Amino acid sequence: MYPIAAILMAGCEGSSEPPVACGDYPEQSVAVGERVELTMCFTDPQGSPLTMTAAVEDPSLVQATLVGSALFLDALSPGSTMVMVEASNSSGLSAISDIAVVVPNRPPVATRHILPPIYQVAGTQLTKELGRYAKDPDEVGISWSVGSANESVMLGSLSGEILTTAAGEVGTTTLTLVASDGFDHLDFRLPVEVFNGSDWSIVEMFNSQGMWNPPPGNMETVYKISNGEMEIHSLNASWIAAVVIPFTFSEENWALETLGIAVTNALPGLFVLLDHERYFALSLTTGWHEGTQSDYRLAVFDSKSGWVLLASGRKEGIGAGKYLEMSMGVEDGVFWMEVEGERIRASLPDGLDLKTTEYVGVLSWPSSDAPAEASRYDWVRVSGGDKAVPPQGLSLDPRILQSGGLVK
Repeated sequence: MYPIAAILMAGCEGSSEPPVACGDYPEQSVAVGERVELTMCFTDPQGSPLTMTAAVEDPSLVQATLVGSALFLDALSPGSTMVMVEASNSSGLSAISDIAVVVPNRPPVATRHILPPIYQVAGTQLTKELGRYAKDPDEVGISWSVGSANESVMLGSLSGEILTTAAGEVGTTTLTLVASDGFDHLDFRLPVEVFNGSDWSIVEMFNSQGMWNPPPGNMETVYKISNGEMEIHSLNASWIAAVVIPFTFSEENWALETLGIAVTNALPGLFVLLDHERYFALSLTTGWHEGTQSDYRLAVFDSKSGWVLLASGRKEGIGAGKYLEMSMGVEDGVFWMEVEGERIRASLPDGLDLKTTEYVGVLSWPSSDAPAEASRYDWVRVSGGDKAVPPQGLSLDPRILQSGGLVK
């Protein structure tokens, strides 16, 4: 770095004594992206004019700028270095003030995107981009490492920021991901559960298979899978976008679960179509409301009444981008729904056979304010049933796919 010079003071020429620094300067601590200002002080015994220059031992860490007697220190990267300010008189004599500067390292921090648990079918591989889950406040960059508590259940490998998880034998373990900036690190410990496909009827582990079919009658649904997540939205502003598969509950107790992501203008939710002769649909949706609040609601549809709201509520501490655990099902003949660990029992219409199921899946319920927003999901699974053969000639009532004013 070329020295930066500034005239400090004027006086007579021909000094035979060197300038003198007014005093010492304490160590300066400056965070990356911040600036401190110091006033430099030198005197010359004969009052000779002084010219100041500033140099940095490691200019990749700190930039020094002199404006008159003001020294500005701008932190560029973590580390320790020295800044030397030299004052010279007209006789070529000089004095130097050394200033120690420390740029503290700030460790990586988690972003608002939360790394979810890993649910994976035995024998499959998943990939996920990790860059969105941690950031370096100093913008130096992050490197990742991965380890598994039981590699026979789950083995992780990395290529840059791309994590590949290879599911082995059925079981549970913990995957540890470490984001490091070379100085400090941030650890993520992810619960892992590996399933055998014969033990669970998988609606779709879509971040490994990536194949969904839109339901008959709704050609307005658009979805894509990227970064291990699915985005789904409707091209028609007034229509619910539903991505489902044929399914039949064959056991007394069943559960439909998902890890959705709260978004600003669309509600991710679960969808169960029961008894298409009556066009009966059950929907649990939850999504961002405002600030750190999230609304959730359970709605039912039949051909006589249309959409009817059965239960609703609001969860605090949930903002846009947060993963939401949502589930619903039947236990000992009683229907339940659960949002973020809070289980709620809801009364359903009389005469409903909760085992007469034709389709299950996820949906995106548009907001009336900005319906183009896509709902997002990390995984979906169902227990207590079997994939079914689609009913022949099924024709859905279009009203099932219309929001009906339930979403504000």
